[in-house]
Amino acid sequence: MNNKRHNIDTIAEVLIDKLNAMEKTARRIEEASSKELKVDTSGLELNTELLKDISENYLHRIEQDKIKRLTLPKWIVIVFVYMCAICTFSIALNVYQKLAYDKLEDTAIIWYKKANNKGE
Repeated sequence: MNNKRHNIDTIAEVLIDKLNAMEKTARRIEEASSKELKVDTSGLELNTELLKDISENYLHRIEQDKIKRLTLPKWIVIVFVYMCAICTFSIALNVYQKLAYDKLEDTAIIWYKKANNKGE
């Protein structure tokens, strides 16, 4: 019986030690949860602002490059307008000459018919 009693005492001591360890752990958890956590975000805010500035500068450069690529030099625009003016003038002159030629042809046909009818 003494042997069983000794085992119960040993088991009780082990349980009490474990219970004390659990209580210590519970107190440490309570102390840790009661403390307010403070995270230093000053470096993060500085990095965020730096990243924002870099991305805005990058986007601005992309927009400027797009504008530079889309704009034509002045001499190309002037040459294009000049060529359009020459083409328009050439087409207008062709139309005028065609109308003048048709009118002259009609007159020539009339004179030819008159000349052939008189001769008969």
